[in-house]
Amino acid sequence: MKTYSLLQFLKEPVNYILDNEEDYNFKVLASSHPIGYEEKSISNITIPIIQRDYAQGREDNKELREEFIGKLFKHLETKKNLKLDFIYGSLDQNNSFLPLDGQQRLTTLFLLHWYIIKVETKENPEEFETYKHILSKFSYETRDTSRRFFKELVDFEVEGNPKESIEKSYWFNEHFSLDPTISGVLNTLETIYNIYQRSDKKGSLLESLTEGVIAFYVLPMDQFKLTDDLYIKLNARGKVLSSFENFKADIVGFIKTDPIFEIM
Repeated sequence: MKTYSLLQFLKEPVNYILDNEEDYNFKVLASSHPIGYEEKSISNITIPIIQRDYAQGREDNKELREEFIGKLFKHLETKKNLKLDFIYGSLDQNNSFLPLDGQQRLTTLFLLHWYIIKVETKENPEEFETYKHILSKFSYETRDTSRRFFKELVDFEVEGNPKESIEKSYWFNEHFSLDPTISGVLNTLETIYNIYQRSDKKGSLLESLTEGVIAFYVLPMDQFKLTDDLYIKLNARGKVLSSFENFKADIVGFIKTDPIFEIM
């Protein structure tokens, strides 16, 4: 089954993402799509209002966040492919992709792209312009402040620690600071900044992003005529895990990767 990097997903035609995946075991008739459908690309990724706030950036998720982002950097540095499992979602009438499950991973991936693109194209404005349109394709609709914040990020010039520089910006006000999604984004950007500064490959990681080192599977749900009930049920899966649940996940992950268990 085909995988997509974030940059690739935002640039490829919609029909290539939705119609040409035989592994889904269902057939989509071209006649069921609007005229010109096959020629359109994803207009943007929009986190719908029904979704929760960005939780991966919470203060109490710091350890897991650093572990996950550290893993992303490791793969970018070594150029060893990393697949982040499935992203479920659907397309609205404006060709906006609405994540049903995978919101947290997509947001962290976007922030990673945002920071690396901003930093590594800073001396080359023309190169940045080739990515600017892509950066503008990610938005949150959970709150008006979240939507406006992501819009401001597109043209924001990074100086040092992005969390500190954003909080000092003229456009950043108290309403932004009260938004839990924005607080989480700032924490994640600070984590990305800290890990990037320690990287031996800093200055050359954009190449790995464009090569699609980090990718994910996409499962479109449009064909199944889902109701909002499924959004609510799947969204409930995003509740904070207990310490035991996190420990259990770590143990399972260790068993899967340790060669000693391969004979079992």
